[in-house]
Amino acid sequence: MMHKIISFLFTLLLFSFVLGPLGKLPLDFSQGGIYFTDVVAALMCLFWLFHLPILRPLLAKDAIAKYFALFSAIAFLSLLSSPLSLSFFERLVSAAYLVRFLAYFGIYVTMKYLWVKNPDAAHKYIRYLGYAGIVLALIGWLQYILYPDLRNLYYLGWDPHYKRIFSTFLDPNFLGLILTLTILIFLSDTKLLPLKRTLILIFLGVTLAFTYSRSSFLALLSALLFFSLSKKNMHIIGIGALLLLLSIIFLPRPGGEGVKLERVFSITERLESWKRGIIIFARHPVLGVGFNTLRFAKKEYGFAREDWMTNHAGAGIENSFIFLGATTGIVGLLSYLFLFTHLFRYGKLLTRISLIAIGIHALFLNSLFFPWIMLWMWMIY
Repeated sequence: MMHKIISFLFTLLLFSFVLGPLGKLPLDFSQGGIYFTDVVAALMCLFWLFHLPILRPLLAKDAIAKYFALFSAIAFLSLLSSPLSLSFFERLVSAAYLVRFLAYFGIYVTMKYLWVKNPDAAHKYIRYLGYAGIVLALIGWLQYILYPDLRNLYYLGWDPHYKRIFSTFLDPNFLGLILTLTILIFLSDTKLLPLKRTLILIFLGVTLAFTYSRSSFLALLSALLFFSLSKKNMHIIGIGALLLLLSIIFLPRPGGEGVKLERVFSITERLESWKRGIIIFARHPVLGVGFNTLRFAKKEYGFAREDWMTNHAGAGIENSFIFLGATTGIVGLLSYLFLFTHLFRYGKLLTRISLIAIGIHALFLNSLFFPWIMLWMWMIY
């Protein structure tokens, strides 16, 4: 019975993953949202709360669980001691994101249980996650042909991407990271037939190129370099870099700033975002302004845009580590780094190369706390 429930929850989780942000529930939250993925993750977490006799010994000596609990406690403390003038509702909105962060840990617990009790099932779900990435790529090509222009949704807070693949994620940069992580799954899966594996990797690589996401290209190359060094086969990084370079050279330039790989506008915007985050961090270096209160901090310090309540980037900084420093201070940043490095230290090769890709990408976007990246991180451990 237990395995049937887990299987059902994973089926829902992968379906919600493919939906991405399009799976947002029709609830009226002007400063945030609840997604179908959040609900499934919460159900998975709730499932383990009803199975505490199994949960306790499973996590009793688990270093990852301890570092996760430490960071969560610091994030909660930072929110309680926030120096901002927050209303009760604003504090509640910020706390909801901490609840989300806690809920996604249920995915890690489930995978850990499967690796102990049924490794074949754990491996199967990771492969299914890779197949979900392929589905996203296929949807991306349909979107590229039928709906290549996202500029008409600018008023809803989405960036005006044009002639780029963004699939159901409505963001080519986050989709680019998902495609990178999918490539790493199939690159590591030696049980697949060589021809099938090669065709999948080529398809995913070409799709990734059409996101025009430079942060994702860098994330992939960094992960391939570590993979090559681990396998003592530098041909992997060489072939990967060559194919990516050829893709970039022959990519079409149909017009618009987003398809120009030499664009500097987004770099300028990122630098400005980092600057604001560092200013906030410098003002409150110990515990920050409170976990996920940045939307309100920007408003209070005069950094907010006119659309600060609806803009999807309004609650973050385009660097996850600066985000951590600004919201939870040096204490929270260090505790998260302990968690991240322990995941890397005790993880399998797939976990390590995936974390490298995520870590590099997180230097340019708030990737570490993007719900579907959190899902991926906990599933591939």
